[in-house]
Amino acid sequence: MKSIRQREVVLATFIAALAFSLLFLLSGCSKTQPDAGPQEPEAAAPSDASPDLGQVSFRMKWVPYGNYAGDIIGEKWGIWKKHGLDVKVNSGGPGIIATQMVASGSDTFGSTGPDELAIAISKGLPLVAIAAEMQITPIGYLVHPDSGITSPADFVGKRFKLIPGHNSYYEYLILSKKLGFDRSKVTEIVNKAQYQLWLAHKVDINPTYNNLGATQLRHRNIPFRLLRSIDFGVTNYGNILFTTKKYAEENPQAVKAFIQGFFDAWQATWAEPEKAIDEITLLTPTLKKEEEVEIANTIRPYMERTDGRWGWMEYDRWKEQLDMFFEAGVIDKKIAPEDIFTNRFCEEIYGKPAQPLGAGFVLPPHE
Repeated sequence: MKSIRQREVVLATFIAALAFSLLFLLSGCSKTQPDAGPQEPEAAAPSDASPDLGQVSFRMKWVPYGNYAGDIIGEKWGIWKKHGLDVKVNSGGPGIIATQMVASGSDTFGSTGPDELAIAISKGLPLVAIAAEMQITPIGYLVHPDSGITSPADFVGKRFKLIPGHNSYYEYLILSKKLGFDRSKVTEIVNKAQYQLWLAHKVDINPTYNNLGATQLRHRNIPFRLLRSIDFGVTNYGNILFTTKKYAEENPQAVKAFIQGFFDAWQATWAEPEKAIDEITLLTPTLKKEEEVEIANTIRPYMERTDGRWGWMEYDRWKEQLDMFFEAGVIDKKIAPEDIFTNRFCEEIYGKPAQPLGAGFVLPPHE
């Protein structure tokens, strides 16, 4: 039999080994795990250790509805606060120009189309894109199935509902340039009503967001054909998140937290879309819940990346669309990609890739 002294030595050795194992496991848990390939980021859990990054405001691109549900949920469900940022979300809408609101200091962050951001920067507003809210444009054009219109080239001789200053208008300019059709031979009718002229057959082409128009018309059993810009060579980003260059330079942690919270909010929206839309209908009671849930879900393919790097932007894609903006007359002077966007904050979130990642999107299914 072992002596008492021997048993004490064995016991002490066992306890030391156990303590070392526990210490190794705990320290391993705190380390960043190696990249396991494409995966979706999860919403961060609440943490008492979150930094206090202060109060900021975010100007939405439009009014609350399904396509902007995540914007609202980030504030309503306290998701930005989990990252240490207190965000007040302000609605967009007719006559509210997000680029001007942010440039003037009325809002800290904003959402707008890449064309609208390029126009603002070309006019001297000191703004910068910090993340791509949508990786690919959701703009499309509704036509009647019996119209004979199967391509934007068929717009010639037809009546087009034109919304000045809207992303659909700028993409229409790009399409006319890319496909070489003569705008002077298109009857352009300025009107901001949603579908009224089109339903009355007073216009032949009605701009829309692809998932929005298709969902609303399908739920009303109205036949349609949808022509998407992406199917005719327009590969612009969709909505872009931006702030001022000064704020981005002076508040990098807040910018990073804003981006993380924004995409976490959308993950939370898609996890519980009906609950999220309940929040939206409190703000806009006239909305139809079933439609809005579908609209919120079907915007997802426009936002996600195949590599899981939500918000990531590519230099070559910015160059391509900025060149198109200039050639189509959307902007009156050339802008270099480095003068309009930065991946600095996305790199801090995901790490810097060894090489350019490419487009990162898959074309959404056609409605």
